[in-house]
Amino acid sequence: MPTTARSALIVAAAAVAIAAIAGGATPRGALAQPVAETRAGATRPCWDCDREKQALPALLEWQIGMWSAWGFNKFIREGNIGDVGPSFWAKNWRGRWDWDPNSFEINQIGHPLQGSTYFNGYRTNGYGFWTSSAMTLVGSFVWECCGERNLPSINDLLTTWLGGTTIGEVSRRLSDLALDNTVSGGERRRREFLGFVANPVRGIDRFMRGHTRTIGENPTGDQPEWLRGSIGSGGVAMGSVRGEDKATLGGAKLETRLIYGLPDAVGGRPFSYFDLDLELTTVPNAPIYYARTRGSLFVKALDTTSVERRVLAGFATYNYVRSRAFELGEQSVSVGLVRETRRRKGRNLFVDIGVRAVPIAAIEDDFQPPSDEGRNYDYAFGGGLLVETGLFVADRGIIRVSQSSTAYRVADGVAASHVLDRTEIYLQRQLSETRGLSLGFRYQSRKTYFNDRPHTWAHHPEVWASYLIALPAWR
Repeated sequence: MPTTARSALIVAAAAVAIAAIAGGATPRGALAQPVAETRAGATRPCWDCDREKQALPALLEWQIGMWSAWGFNKFIREGNIGDVGPSFWAKNWRGRWDWDPNSFEINQIGHPLQGSTYFNGYRTNGYGFWTSSAMTLVGSFVWECCGERNLPSINDLLTTWLGGTTIGEVSRRLSDLALDNTVSGGERRRREFLGFVANPVRGIDRFMRGHTRTIGENPTGDQPEWLRGSIGSGGVAMGSVRGEDKATLGGAKLETRLIYGLPDAVGGRPFSYFDLDLELTTVPNAPIYYARTRGSLFVKALDTTSVERRVLAGFATYNYVRSRAFELGEQSVSVGLVRETRRRKGRNLFVDIGVRAVPIAAIEDDFQPPSDEGRNYDYAFGGGLLVETGLFVADRGIIRVSQSSTAYRVADGVAASHVLDRTEIYLQRQLSETRGLSLGFRYQSRKTYFNDRPHTWAHHPEVWASYLIALPAWR
């Protein structure tokens, strides 16, 4: 993969980190807080409230990601992958769909980010979550048939659509947190810049309409019931075992974490709850090490008492892991039971038990020779189980424990099947309103089963500690 392309992708991932930092403002700088509407009112009309559906601006902004990706292929990537035209489009329409040979970063970071621009082209112009998701699928299809010289690829269609929908709605809500129509001056410029970083399509829309300086009321309902965010720096130690390759690695770590809403919130729109984790390290082979976001699709009440509530909930998840021993990129959906127990005021215990389906995953294979464009992994689909427990304490911290096990069947590649297990324990202790500490342990393993080769096993334990600062108090 060209160095320029790799650098561009790292910059894009860093932008996601900044967006998370920008969006995760908490009241009064606290690490955790129930959220209320705190922004000052305004006497001017709310020009940003209940925007009517605008088809032409949506269609034009929907194309931003498409032309940006084409320009990247045409002018930055090596080769003639961006040289397309009517004769090539006709060939693609008549041809077969294939599996993409691109590198892990291109397919697991680049395509979901591209899909998020399709999503927000419509989401910014008055369309809801599901319509915007449908147009993300349309955008993904148009790109695969007509945007590049590679054969249309099944994996890119799904990754761009599903990952783009998940990242797109998260970026929409992060920009809601950053923007404030009631302020002006330097505060307004700072918020508009951070809103643009979180959601470039929305930022362009606001600039073109002259809304970056317009004073007015803020939309109601754009604040979550609960918001918890922090950025931390510290150290991480990793063990890497992959066949005969064994190593102990260490380095610095930057982590950004955000919990938006509560996972049992009934009646909310999609992604009324989501969590976001992003980890960057100085460890070799793991600069962009871990990225995960999971948002609610629906929440249906089953039973409620004075101290307990049970709901049936569905979630969409984007997951990215890349280290020396372990490489995984996947889009998944899950459904399960979420149970909340309110022990005392300010203390909520959540237990989430569910089943998950993985329409598309990229998993590194020990015997997959790298393609000319850097692909060294299988494409697979699968399903499994997950259990997650979280204790949220308003003025103390959080404890989260999760376990998942997923079996994958390879659709294209070398291996016959994979089984991936993941265990994580995360503790966050609040020292003051704006400072805290975190400790974490994560264990990930991959067992790979071949039809005609010896089975292989790779596993990756890690521990880390970080000093935390609350995300800025802009609310």
